[in-house]
Amino acid sequence: MTIDHTALPAIGPRFTLTTEDGRHVGVVRHHDRRELVVYDVDDPDRVAVDVVLTPAEADALAALLGCQGPAVHVVSMERHRSHLASVHLLLGPGSPWAGRTVEEVNRRAGPGASVVGVARQDDTVLNPPPGLVLRQGDVALLLAPADVAFTAIGRLTQN
Repeated sequence: MTIDHTALPAIGPRFTLTTEDGRHVGVVRHHDRRELVVYDVDDPDRVAVDVVLTPAEADALAALLGCQGPAVHVVSMERHRSHLASVHLLLGPGSPWAGRTVEEVNRRAGPGASVVGVARQDDTVLNPPPGLVLRQGDVALLLAPADVAFTAIGRLTQN
């Protein structure tokens, strides 16, 4: 499984999941809605199904898929020169990482992934000390090699 991120100017980010059997499914996050896209089996550049969802419908679909809500939510992910990824993680209500230290998060994220910044209300902590305790509402900036980033996201977003 792989997930690719593409910034769509004036629209929002598009995330495309490639499943183990080679199918392509995308989500476009518009400012006011979500768009679920299933690509053609024979031509992954051609849209086979396009479903526009309101925020409430997107939340309902997430619940049907077994999501527990945004305890830890990936706000954005960017690839840099195809070998480095930066990931913004929002620690939402019920996050298992609120009350934990940067060091604990780094250990859970795995080798090669590190929290290098924390945005907290109107404050930003760059190169946070390992003992910094994270809080609900913080946005942690994680840097990792691109191939490690998805594993780190998976490990940090599972409740």
